[in-house]
Amino acid sequence: MENHNLFEMPPGMGHNNPPLGELPDEALVNVRFIRPLAGNPSNPTLWRWIKNGTFPEPERRTGPAQCGNRLWRLGTFREWLRGEWVPP
Repeated sequence: MENHNLFEMPPGMGHNNPPLGELPDEALVNVRFIRPLAGNPSNPTLWRWIKNGTFPEPERRTGPAQCGNRLWRLGTFREWLRGEWVPP
């Protein structure tokens, strides 16, 4: 896994986004945000990690703003990156 700075946005996330360190733990992020920081796993690998309990499961959100996306709480993902995440 690549070692990314937890206070920088992943590559390709745009210049109008706030720095990662400024986002609260309650912020919801999608797979395009998660994947680069998690070492760029393929979709099958990411879902295998989730199924095996080695990666946090996303929350399902519906509505016009979320478009039915599966989103992760940034705080949970930060815990995983630091090796502090414990499966429920």
